[in-house]
Amino acid sequence: MELIHYVGMVAQILTYASFLSGAKVCHQIYKQRSCANFSPAPFLAGLNCTILWLRYGFVADEWEIIAVNSVGLVCQLVYLTFFVIYSRQKARLLKQLLILILFIGTLLWSVNHSVDPKFLIGSYASLSSSLACASPLATIQDVLKTKCVASLPFPIIASSFVVSLSWLLFGILKVDSFIIFSNLVAISITGAQLVLFMIYPSTLPYEKLSPSNKKSYVKRKKND
Repeated sequence: MELIHYVGMVAQILTYASFLSGAKVCHQIYKQRSCANFSPAPFLAGLNCTILWLRYGFVADEWEIIAVNSVGLVCQLVYLTFFVIYSRQKARLLKQLLILILFIGTLLWSVNHSVDPKFLIGSYASLSSSLACASPLATIQDVLKTKCVASLPFPIIASSFVVSLSWLLFGILKVDSFIIFSNLVAISITGAQLVLFMIYPSTLPYEKLSPSNKKSYVKRKKND
């Protein structure tokens, strides 16, 4: 078996494992019965990313890309379901989902009517990967304000960094400019985000918790 196949298998396994990192966020949401301290942005971006890369996989006839993003699509839908269930702004979130679906539909329509569908969907997918990695920065204002990285999903960011390294190697061996570019960007963005975890603590002091989380905090202390 050629080196590229081994690298592809490793990249797939790491990617499957990274998809499970979102389960930790959903578990915390379930325990708190609230998603007030979490942004759905990474999962919305992830949904967009997996759909576009899945389409790229079919156009480029890359079974590794197809397999990984088929699983990823299911995971993103499950995780977003937790946000819909426990969000206090369901209407707003559902509106965002609808807009995203219409946006993706428009992109796929343009690909189907393009003279060079591989280039177009590859460009869309590469950009979507960059946005997916940068999406946790939607809460960067809160991080700087609270001096705490509690709102940043560390498992997702860390796993994305490792996964991007493996896919970068795969892209180099495959000589696929779209895979190379998207993962170079991803490594840069996630690496910068990981630096924030070295600067700020990962837990908020009690006085900065939201009212609902203060109640949960007190309840947990009583049970301990």
